[in-house]
Amino acid sequence: MFQTSTSKQRRILIHDLESTYTFLEDNIGSATGEDIVQIRDGALFLNVEYPDTDTWVWDEGDRLVFETHDMEHSVRYVRPFLLPYSKLLRAAGVLQVYHPQYIANPATDSSESSKLESIRLGFNKLRLKGALTDVVFIPHGFDGRDDAEGENSQLGDVNPLVAHRSFLAVFSEYFEDAFCGGFGESRTASSDDPVRMNVSGYSRECVQLVLGLCPLP
Repeated sequence: MFQTSTSKQRRILIHDLESTYTFLEDNIGSATGEDIVQIRDGALFLNVEYPDTDTWVWDEGDRLVFETHDMEHSVRYVRPFLLPYSKLLRAAGVLQVYHPQYIANPATDSSESSKLESIRLGFNKLRLKGALTDVVFIPHGFDGRDDAEGENSQLGDVNPLVAHRSFLAVFSEYFEDAFCGGFGESRTASSDDPVRMNVSGYSRECVQLVLGLCPLP
């Protein structure tokens, strides 16, 4: 009897959750800034595959990514139960992981892939040295100011998330639009005066993983 009662209670809760998520999904476009802050402010998402049988796990939006597997730094992928609510999840801070796409040519695949890998490693080596970088990403917890109360003070010994705009633009339409579309992010920049991308809605770990950057010390 207890198991039956528990099962019924779980089904009622699942139904209520589905109704709530559906309402928020349909109305997220009219949400205010305060509404979005509340949605991002807690572990509101039941991130499971089968809610009827799985152990319930609740996640915050900025600890989730649209991927097929869990990632480093306790970043988890969105399970099937939540996938129908993609607009809501994006508003809550869930990020899409982008993977560079390479169309293989059997005749040249080996040599071309080795060249691409060499280029990637070369860019990453320059990035780790801070050489020729021209963009820095400011994640949650770092306000990006240069004064003693700002980013440099908060970062301490943590290296900034720097990158090369040209490299990112080649592999991502989002970054191509941002860096080549005539916006402020397309201005002339350098290692000493990089473009600052404010991504304060996301944690450092999420930004690092989505950018495809190697872990920094």
